[in-house]
Amino acid sequence: MGVCGVTLCLAPGLRAQSVPKFSVARNPIELRGPARPGVYLGGIGREAAFFGFETGEFEAWAWPIKLL
Repeated sequence: MGVCGVTLCLAPGLRAQSVPKFSVARNPIELRGPARPGVYLGGIGREAAFFGFETGEFEAWAWPIKLL
């Protein structure tokens, strides 16, 4: 019986630890309003940019590399 067998035998006795609840601070940078499919959405900085549409299609660039 190998390592896999031992792991499978001991696995039912192991339990995952739960993460205690925590609060998330409000962020001043947010989008509000109804979704408008087909409307352009972009954010451009000195060395990075985000281009896309509110449908979820987008590109992310960190010059000169296309990230997504």
